[in-house]
Amino acid sequence: MAMEEARMRVAFVSPVVSGVSGGYRKYMQELVPMIAADPRVEWAQVYTGPQVVKFHHIDSSLITAWPDGDPWAFLWLKSKIKEERADVVFVPTAYWLDCGDIPVVTMVRNTEPLLVPFAGNSLVDGFKNLLRARFARQASRHADRIIAV
Repeated sequence: MAMEEARMRVAFVSPVVSGVSGGYRKYMQELVPMIAADPRVEWAQVYTGPQVVKFHHIDSSLITAWPDGDPWAFLWLKSKIKEERADVVFVPTAYWLDCGDIPVVTMVRNTEPLLVPFAGNSLVDGFKNLLRARFARQASRHADRIIAV
């Protein structure tokens, strides 16, 4: 008698609250359907800000927006992930989200903020990069796994 392979429940958290870059959008549009279609995946859901609920090539039933304008939206998000019994939380950008005992995988896709935050950038963009670098370090320190591109 063959043993049935355990299937995984994956929660994608896209912590972007305003517009997304073209590269990030393309990345999500390729990655999410590919993972959701994998036979080892039982359930997949993308949680994102209310302004970013459209990703072409991603079935809209896979996308859930957290409450608009709610200062407690991340508490809602954490409870929703726990309620859905996610096995893993995947954050495709360097941002930390504490999900308790659910493992978190974060992805560092842009190393410019970490390596050369002011190189060729305006002062404003340089300071934004310093903030991005802080988020990336925090996410990398706390994540259970890191994917670095």
